[in-house]
Formats: sequence, structure tokens, C-alpha cells
Amino acid sequence: MNNTPALYEAVDSKILEKVGKHPKAFVDIYFPEIYTLCVEILNDNKKEPARILDRRLQALRKKGLIHHVTGKGWVKMIPQEGKEGNSGG
Repeated sequence: MNNTPALYEAVDSKILEKVGKHPKAFVDIYFPEIYTLCVEILNDNKKEPARILDRRLQALRKKGLIHHVTGKGWVKMIPQEGKEGNSGG
């Protein structure tokens, strides 16, 4: 039985726990809990576990949950009220 989707959800959850309003570097997000989950997802595949975290960060970014601040790290997006469907005009 492949439990990979549940592991991806666990990685996403851990990322969202670690990322806040102040930028957090990749390495600070990666170790130690997320590294362990990434290794488990790879399941003895010879690929680099950090690629799993990179893909999950990008997936959360595309969902609008986090944002990358160049040269600083990842931050959690703060939902803004009244932004949905508002064209500003």
C-alpha cells in the first residue's frame, strides 16, 4: 500500500507549522522533522530528499499559502479580507 499522499500532507503540514511571518531559510525548514519525512517518501530511491521539500514548497506557493522572499526565505501568506473577486474599480 502506497502511503505517499499522506506523507505529502504531513510534509505540507510541517512546512506550514515552521513558516511564519518572518522569512525562514530552506535549511531551517528542512531539518530535522521534514528531512525524515522526505527520506520516507523516497523509500530507498537514490534521489536527493531535499528535492521533495523543494517541490512541496513550490506546491504551497502555487496554492497561495506561502511566498518566497528573495535572499531571505519563506513566509506564510496572510489572507486579506475583501480581496476575493475585487477588481478595485
